[in-house]
Amino acid sequence: MTIPGGSTGGGAGQAFTLTNSATPDTIIGTSGNDTIVGTNTTLTTADNINGGAGTDTLDITLAAAANPLVSLSSVENVKLTSAVATLAGPVNATNWTGVEKVTVAGLGVAFSD
Repeated sequence: MTIPGGSTGGGAGQAFTLTNSATPDTIIGTSGNDTIVGTNTTLTTADNINGGAGTDTLDITLAAAANPLVSLSSVENVKLTSAVATLAGPVNATNWTGVEKVTVAGLGVAFSD
């Protein structure tokens, strides 16, 4: 499912919510500061997230399920929140480009790139 953003022409961006549909999400951000929100059940390996211009944030709440290898570009901030004491495995950032800051909250989050 493609979730396109429009041009906002400034600092204000758009909020996007990842879906858990059978079709992978493709997020195309705006020229503003976008926020993409999801969970480990809505963030899938086939998802493709491009924040576009602006200073964008991916905000994901993780639980014990798998932590997918997602394609992420032009998203400057990633916030990972663990909802459980230990995750099933590390968060894999191999396919992330343009990330400048990763914030980890909660217990049990391991990070690998």
